[in-house]
Amino acid sequence: MNDGYLWDRSGAPDPEVERLERVLTPLRYRHREPRPMRAGWAVAAVVIGVAEPDRGTAVDRFRELAPVPPEVTREGVVRREAKLLDLCWNALELENAGWWRGWERKWGE
Repeated sequence: MNDGYLWDRSGAPDPEVERLERVLTPLRYRHREPRPMRAGWAVAAVVIGVAEPDRGTAVDRFRELAPVPPEVTREGVVRREAKLLDLCWNALELENAGWWRGWERKWGE
């Protein structure tokens, strides 16, 4: 094995190292721009946490950041309808809201 190749590719490549590089290539780091819907986390928290008069503005901003399904209405989210909030959560592509609902229940029951 040629140590120069491993450090700075200055030497002749070792066939075993080349094979390993080919196998691992799909797993290498590739920089990706952050997805805008990650900011949706913050807006989702605002939708749930702010007073009703301001909630509509937060819903509008959330719609700009995440691909919200058409059945999600501004008025329904402002009223905090659970089904619509779940659809908003699912739009963030983090995990299905049903999974979270299981953890949210009261564990003494």
